Amino acid sequence: DAGTGAQYKWRNALGNMVSTNASFTIPNASLTDNSKYFLTVTKNNCSSSDTVEVLVKPVPKVTINNIAPLCAGETLQFTSETSPGATRYEWSGPNGFTSPEQNPKIENATTDATGIYEVIASLNGCRDTSRIQVTVNPKPIAIASASPPVCENGTVTLTAANAGTGAQYEWQNAAGTIVSTNPSFVIQ
Repeated sequence: DAGTGAQYKWRNALGNMVSTNASFTIPNASLTDNSKYFLTVTKNNCSSSDTVEVLVKPVPKVTINNIAPLCAGETLQFTSETSPGATRYEWSGPNGFTSPEQNPKIENATTDATGIYEVIASLNGCRDTSRIQVTVNPKPIAIASASPPVCENGTVTLTAANAGTGAQYEWQNAAGTIVSTNPSFVIQ
C-alpha cells in the first residue's frame, strides 16, 4: 500500500486498463484470464511499476456413463470420461465402496450395491464431481418341479415356484424349443 494520495493503474497484457484501485478481483476467473498484469503506482509525481502473473488452472470435467439396471451376480462396471490430464480419481458408494481407478468395477454385485456412486476427478489441485444412481435387482430363483412319475400316456404337470410379481417364465425342451411361458403347464 502506497498510502494516502497514491494513484493505481492496473493494465492487462493487451495494455487495457482493468482497475484504478489498490487491489481488484477477477470474478469467475477463466483460462482467458491467464496473463501478466502490470501495476503502476504514482504518488507525489513519482511512479513505480511492478508485474504479477495470474495463473488460472483448468477444472477437469468428469461424467459417469449411464449404467442400466443389472442383476445380482453380474459385474457392475463404471466408466467415466474426463478432461485430458485428470490424474486422480476418488470413487465412493454404498457399503464403503472406494476406488482410485478411473473405471472401477464390482464383480458379483449384490443388491447391497444399489445406491448413489460419486467420482471426484482432480487436475492440478482443481476438482469436479459426478454422481449416478445404480440399481442391482435381485436375481429370481428358478425352482422347477414335476408331478410324480406317471405311466405312459399319463399326464405330467411341470410347475415353477412363484418368483413374484413381474416374473417371466420360459420352459424349454431338450432341443431348446420354448414350449411354454406360463408358470406351469401340462404335457399329455
